[in-house]
Amino acid sequence: MSTKKVVHNKDQINSSTKILTKAIPANFTCLDYIVINGNRTKNELLDYINEKYQIEINGLYSLNSINIIKDTFSLDMLFQNAYFNAIGKNNLNKDSNKSIYFRILADLINSDDHVIMPKFKYIIN
Repeated sequence: MSTKKVVHNKDQINSSTKILTKAIPANFTCLDYIVINGNRTKNELLDYINEKYQIEINGLYSLNSINIIKDTFSLDMLFQNAYFNAIGKNNLNKDSNKSIYFRILADLINSDDHVIMPKFKYIIN
């Protein structure tokens, strides 16, 4: 039986572009996630993450790569409603009514530097 080494994400500078990719939080792994309690609109969720981590979100993606920000639903819609509408009822699993996992694409505020973060777990209240 072999054990796989878990990789820790660290800040890295692209050697050709000189753009930093910052790991937030430092040294997170693929096993980590950031928990957020639900009942927020899409706009409230984006504002919360942007302010807490000092980033600017460019995309918020379900784990099946659907961009929840760019969909046709209002930013004032509850995030969980926008998510379920965007991914479609056929993609729901038995735990979908309790929590939502998603990833973000973001940059540091007022910078060309990129951000890499673990997936998020949004717990619906």
